[in-house]
Amino acid sequence: METLKIQSLQHAPIEDILNCFNEAFSDYDIPFQMNIEQLEKRVLWHDIDFNLSIGAFKGQKLIGFIWHGMKTIHGKKWAYNSGTGVIPKERGKGLTKSMYAFGIDMLYDHDINGVILEVLSNNKPAIKSYEAIGFKLTRSFNCYSGLLNKMPSNTTLKIACVKKLELDAFLHFNDVNPSWQCSNKALRNAGEAIDYYVAYKSGKVIGFCAYNPANNRILQIAVNPQNRRSKVASSIIAHIRKHQNPKASIINVDKTSESLIQFIQSTGLEKTIVQDEMNLILK
Repeated sequence: METLKIQSLQHAPIEDILNCFNEAFSDYDIPFQMNIEQLEKRVLWHDIDFNLSIGAFKGQKLIGFIWHGMKTIHGKKWAYNSGTGVIPKERGKGLTKSMYAFGIDMLYDHDINGVILEVLSNNKPAIKSYEAIGFKLTRSFNCYSGLLNKMPSNTTLKIACVKKLELDAFLHFNDVNPSWQCSNKALRNAGEAIDYYVAYKSGKVIGFCAYNPANNRILQIAVNPQNRRSKVASSIIAHIRKHQNPKASIINVDKTSESLIQFIQSTGLEKTIVQDEMNLILK
């Protein structure tokens, strides 16, 4: 009988990590598969550190994983669960709990202050499992997709697409902090994979949208509070619809951001799923 071993993924070949991911997600309602290039992009985007990620091995075979991204937020070191998976035939054996039992000690020893993860709000077994580990709900996100409506434009604005934008200069444009995947650090990591549609008035930036043309996804959209209710965001969306694709999605919209939710609903996108963000404080 092959022995189960839980350990860091630091020495696991990238091909084994990829194969385990693809096998773990092969039986989902919408199967999700990646190639090496896509995995490498995800590692960069999410700041994944395989030295601080966890694997469950049966013999030499990787059968489960927890990938951790690493980032410093307000002077504290946080790990982000960028992906958890167990291959189908090994589920129901408490592997996720076992991996976190090992992983929490490992993260604590590396002076990590806490762990962040996202889970589908209707996945009650997973939420219950995370709560048993010690995770607590911090906030909830709506996710949207569909076809963009034709939106009214403010013709006095200039809308331009640029490849670089000093996002930290516009932190006050957002009412709430973006999720890990949509954070300024994640967008910088993505580099030229992201397009920035920027609204200018008298040469000054008054609104922007971070957009991934590879999957038609809006990652951030924000307007200077002093310039709201003047069709800035709708002008940006109209430009994207015209020059990109009427099909679009947006993930992890904080449910407390009522004005942003109202605007998204006006674009024609419909809510598809709700995700809960959960935190585990270690130090």
